[in-house]
Amino acid sequence: GEHVVRGPCADDAFDLDGMMAAHFFCPGCWKEIAQADLRCPHCGYLLEDFHGLSYEQKLILAVGHPVREHRMMAIRVLGSLRSQAAVAALGSLLDRETDYYVIREAVVALRKIGGTQALRRIERLRHHPSRLVRTLSRAALGGATDGQRARG
Repeated sequence: GEHVVRGPCADDAFDLDGMMAAHFFCPGCWKEIAQADLRCPHCGYLLEDFHGLSYEQKLILAVGHPVREHRMMAIRVLGSLRSQAAVAALGSLLDRETDYYVIREAVVALRKIGGTQALRRIERLRHHPSRLVRTLSRAALGGATDGQRARG
């Protein structure tokens, strides 16, 4: 039969028999946990606390999700919400992310969010090792001079 996955931290995967298997992740450390766990055995996060978070807070946590598509959706929605609270999480993501498409999604979100801190995070990408990311940073910042960006 079909296995129904419940919960915001679940990810679908197929086991070797082709049956749907559920993977559950701790929203505190994003390590895999058992569905029945009440507290993360890795970091101690009390899983019931997740349900008390606001939608925006859950999205900010999801920026660290191990599944790329979940990260990208959270980033996209945070940009659409113009979430100033997400700027730090998006900046941290840019410090560790290696997937160009996730980086691009974060840059687009930061551009939508706007403000000095968001634009500074984009500007820091001008020194990224990837030429594609450096080009993306310049395009996202447009023709503004350094002084105009800093005052933004």
